[in-house]
Amino acid sequence: MQDQMTECEVVDASPGPLQELLTEAERLMRWVAAVPGSSGILVTRHHASQGMASLDRGVPFGQTVERTKV
Repeated sequence: MQDQMTECEVVDASPGPLQELLTEAERLMRWVAAVPGSSGILVTRHHASQGMASLDRGVPFGQTVERTKV
């Protein structure tokens, strides 16, 4: 059995492209989350040039929560 991807990190993007890249990462995680159907997606901005989209059991399936962590 293969390990499932649970996060997608975006690094070294300028602020404009960061939003686009995080949106793409969220789309990927949405597809991955659909398989087990037990996690939602947490999109975290660490700063202007880094962010992450990840599966999170604390987020209801089918939902996305965004947060900023500075």
